[in-house]
Amino acid sequence: MVPAAAPTAAPLTPLCIAPSSSLACLPGGSPRDLRFNLSHSLDLAIYAFALESDIGVDLELIRADFASERIAENFFSRSEVETLRALSRQHRPQAFYNCWTRKQAYVKARGQGLSIELRSFDVSRIPAEEAKILRGDDCDGWSLVSFAPARGCPGNAGKPPSNRWTTLALNAR
Repeated sequence: MVPAAAPTAAPLTPLCIAPSSSLACLPGGSPRDLRFNLSHSLDLAIYAFALESDIGVDLELIRADFASERIAENFFSRSEVETLRALSRQHRPQAFYNCWTRKQAYVKARGQGLSIELRSFDVSRIPAEEAKILRGDDCDGWSLVSFAPARGCPGNAGKPPSNRWTTLALNAR
């Protein structure tokens, strides 16, 4: 993604979002089969960790000039593009980035990256709508969780059906 202006109002808030089993360790305190994923946008970063489970995470600073209909038409499903078109101009950038970060978190969690066609599945996208996968092959049981580490910066994490979520939030200055 193209760099955007840094957020000014919100302090950095490191987050740890991971399936609950990822908080367990082997005797002696060393993790077993630790998997991770990360994403960054300017000076914000998110790291997600899981034990014996795949996980994906994505965050992006909202840039209204980047959240174009043309980009959506190239990467989003027809239903997702139609939803974006139906929203007011004010809500389109948030919906665009909700869709983008949810799709990225899911394909990263699958471990196949962009070899999964982004149009082959639908995610929720309307601002304030719960993060979830709405349609797609092999999506049953997969889940998403949304977070906002800074104002104007939506993020999402995706995980397979086998684990529950545990979310830890730490404020740092």
